[in-house]
Amino acid sequence: MTTKKEMKDLILYLIPKKNQVVTYWTTSGYPVKFEELFLLELNHLKMFFPEIGYSGHNLGIAVDMATIVLGATWIERHFTLDRTMKGNDNSASLEMGGLSKLVRDSKAVVKSLQYKKIDLTEDEKNNREKLKILD
Repeated sequence: MTTKKEMKDLILYLIPKKNQVVTYWTTSGYPVKFEELFLLELNHLKMFFPEIGYSGHNLGIAVDMATIVLGATWIERHFTLDRTMKGNDNSASLEMGGLSKLVRDSKAVVKSLQYKKIDLTEDEKNNREKLKILD
């Protein structure tokens, strides 16, 4: 719910405090349409702040995984006992099962985000022996 000018002013205010804050990207809606999440704005925040986060008001957890790939190191989500309860944010909240999946999948994505520093993994070596004809 912030205009571009307000965002610029806020960034300029926070830059001197950049090592003391985590800036979060979000779109204020419950739930937010996927095409209105504008996740590439995380790239803009990364230009100014060492720590960026995502406050999700989206359905599911796939978008949260994308924010990790884009550099978010913090994720904030709403939780509820029942997503069908009344209230404007329950439908975009996670129940306990969703929280477990968010944690599991986040750890898997973080673990996978690395360059390959070796020629072949052990699995690749074994499969290479089985599948390739070596001269």
